[in-house]
Amino acid sequence: MKPTRLDLYFEVAGYYEARKNAGRLAAAVEAAATLNPRDCRLDYYRGVACILARKRLAEADRYLKTYLATAPPRRDFPPHASAHVWLGRLYEQLAKLQGAAQQYKSALELDPGDKDANEGQRRTNQVR
Repeated sequence: MKPTRLDLYFEVAGYYEARKNAGRLAAAVEAAATLNPRDCRLDYYRGVACILARKRLAEADRYLKTYLATAPPRRDFPPHASAHVWLGRLYEQLAKLQGAAQQYKSALELDPGDKDANEGQRRTNQVR
């Protein structure tokens, strides 16, 4: 099936993000890009897919920073706090613990109850 509604592709992308399935997430994102290659949510999901796959990490950094700079805070878009959490995970992979801690702090400023940001902050504060 090839849905014609962009939001359906992003629902699928969110599903695979939650299951940490980089390959299927990337496939959903590229299918969405055929409908609207300029949608800012593509940057978020592309960055997440790169981090999950542990490939093209410099691109992941750029994708997520672009998303944060261009995406309006909307209920139907991935939360900015989540983009900061993914940047924190990326920086942990790169052993940039100060950068990771800052990203988790930024996520918690936006969403104090974010479980992943709290766990990430705990990890980076213990190691530093």
